[in-house]
Amino acid sequence: MPARPHSTLTFRADLQGLRAIAVIAVLLAHSGVTGFSGGYIGVDLFFILSGFLITGALCEEYEKNAKLNILGFYSRRLKRLLPALVVVIIVTLVAAFILLPTFQAKAQIGSSPFASLWLSNFYFTFTDLDYFAELGQKDLFLHTWSLGVEEQFYLTWPFLVLLLIRLSRQKNHTGFDTGLRMIFGLCMILGASFALNVYWTKEQPLFAFYQMPSRAWQFALGAIVLLAVRRLDIQRGHHANVFAGFVILVVGLVATALCVNLYHEQMAYPGWAAILPSIAAALIILAGHWLPEKQNPLTWRPLVWLGNRSYSLYLWHWPVLLLFEALNGPLSNELTIIAVAVTFLLTEITYRLIERPFWKGSLGSFEPKRIIQTGSLVMLLLLLGTFHAARQPVENNTAKTGDIIQQWRSDYPIIYTMPCDAWYSHDKVQPCVFGPENAEKTVVLLGDSVGAQWFSLVASSYLPLDWRVVVLTKSSCPLVDESYFYTRIKRVYEVCDQWRTKVLDRLVEWQPDVVFVGSASSYGFTDQEWISGSQRVWSKIKTSGAYVVVIPGTPTIGIDAPSCISRHMQSGETELSSVCRSDQTQDAAYRVSSLLKRAGPICRMLKCLI
Repeated sequence: MPARPHSTLTFRADLQGLRAIAVIAVLLAHSGVTGFSGGYIGVDLFFILSGFLITGALCEEYEKNAKLNILGFYSRRLKRLLPALVVVIIVTLVAAFILLPTFQAKAQIGSSPFASLWLSNFYFTFTDLDYFAELGQKDLFLHTWSLGVEEQFYLTWPFLVLLLIRLSRQKNHTGFDTGLRMIFGLCMILGASFALNVYWTKEQPLFAFYQMPSRAWQFALGAIVLLAVRRLDIQRGHHANVFAGFVILVVGLVATALCVNLYHEQMAYPGWAAILPSIAAALIILAGHWLPEKQNPLTWRPLVWLGNRSYSLYLWHWPVLLLFEALNGPLSNELTIIAVAVTFLLTEITYRLIERPFWKGSLGSFEPKRIIQTGSLVMLLLLLGTFHAARQPVENNTAKTGDIIQQWRSDYPIIYTMPCDAWYSHDKVQPCVFGPENAEKTVVLLGDSVGAQWFSLVASSYLPLDWRVVVLTKSSCPLVDESYFYTRIKRVYEVCDQWRTKVLDRLVEWQPDVVFVGSASSYGFTDQEWISGSQRVWSKIKTSGAYVVVIPGTPTIGIDAPSCISRHMQSGETELSSVCRSDQTQDAAYRVSSLLKRAGPICRMLKCLI
C-alpha cells in the first residue's frame, strides 16, 4: 500500500539547512570575505524556497477546507515577519542618530519609510541617482528590497494559486490531466516572468533586480517543484531513494557553491545568470524530499539552528556592518569578526524575545482580523516615525563647524553647474569652454570626476596666460579604452564608451596644445587592461598634435571624512591629527600609477605646469 503523500506543512529540517546556506552566503558576501563574491545569490535561494513552501501551504489548506482563508494567510505573514522588522528599523534608526552625525544618518536612512511598508524595492528602483550622494549608496535598509519583493509575492500569490486550482479542477473533455494543467499554468507564469527578467536586465536593470514581476519566475519554479513532487507521491507513493536523493543534493550544493564563488557584482543580474542558482535551490529541495532526514547533511543541528534564525540574521547583518564601517572605515578582519559577533548577538535576542513569541507563542494567538488591524496600525506608526526621522534638521555643535563642514560637502568644481558632465544620462559631447575664443593656445582637461577635480588648478594656471581652457568630463568614465560593468546603474557603461570615442574623434576640432588626462584608480581593470587601454587613448590624443599630461588617480581615505571630523568634534575632541585617517599603503592609486608609468612617459602635474 503506498505511503501517505508527503505533507508540505510537515517540518523539514533540511529546508532550514537551506535557509542557513542562503543567509550565510549573503552575510559572507556583504562582509567582503574572499571567495564569496556571489553570495548575493542567497536571496534567490530564499525566493525558490518561498515559492515551494507558500504554495504547499495554500494547496493543503484548499484540500482540507475547499477554500482559502485569505485573511488568515495575511495574518500569519504579518505576525511572522512584522515584529522583528519593526524592532530592527527602530533600533537601527536610534543607533544611526546616536553614532553618526545627523547629515550622515539622514543620508543613510533614506529608504526607511519605504522599508516600513515593505516597499523599499520601489525606492531603490525609482529614486533618481545622484552622483555625489555616495552615502546614499550605503543605505542602512538596502537589504530590505528582497523583503519587499517577497511581501508583494505574498500579496498576490494566494489569488493566483486559487485561480489555478479552480481552473485545473474544471471539467475537462480533452483528457488532459488536471494536475498537469496547474503545472502548465505555473510554467506560463514562469516563462513570462523570465522573459521579462531577461529583457529588463538588458534595458532596465534596476527594474530587473528590484521588482517582483521579474522575480516571479523563481517563486513559480518553487511552486512547480512542490506540485511535481506531490503528483509523483500520489501516483507512486512516497518512498525514500537514498542514492538518487544524495546525487541530486550534491549537484545542487556544488552548483550553489560555484555561483557563490564565481559570480560577482560586476555582472548583469539576474538575467540568464540567475538560472543556475535557482535550479540549484530546486534540486536541493527536491533531494530533501526523497533523502531520509538522518542521511541529509542539511539537517545538521548547527545548520538547522542557523536556519531557524535566518530571518533575524538577515535583518541585522546589513545595518550592523554598515554602522561599523561608518565608524571605522573599511573593516579589517578583526573588526569584521566583531561586527559579525554583534550581529549574531542581536539575532539571538530578536529571535528569542520578538520573532518566536509572535510567530509561535502566545503573543500571536489573536484572530486574523485583529492581527491585520494591529499590524496595519503598527506599520502606519512606523511610517510616521521613519518619515519624521528622515526629515530631521541637520545640526552641528557650533555654527562655525556646521558652516565649514557644509562648505566641504558642497566644494565641487564649477563645471558641475554646467553641462560638461552628464554622467550616464547620454553620450553627447558638451564641452565647457573658458577664456578668450581667439586664444592662440588651448588646454583640454579630459577625464572622469577625479580628473575634473583638477579643474580649478588648470584654470588658475592657464587662464591668466590667456589660454583657452576646454573641459570634457564624464563621471565614472575612465580614460581607458576598456568597457566595464558599472554597479551603480547595474549594466555595462556603454554611454561611457560611446562618449569617449566621440570625444577622441572630435579632439582635433579644438586643436589643443596640451591635454590633461585624469581618471580614478578604482576601476577593476586588470594590469594589462590599464596599460593597453590607456595607451590606446593616449595614442589617439597624440594624433591631434597635443602634448599629453597624465594625472594619476588620487588615493582615497575610505570613509566619509566630513562626517568623521564632525563626529569627533561633536564629542569634544580638539586634537584630530590621529583620527579620520586610513592606511593607504595598499590603495589602488599606487599600483595603477606604476602601471601608467609602464604604459608610457608620464609627467607629474606640478612639473608640467612650471
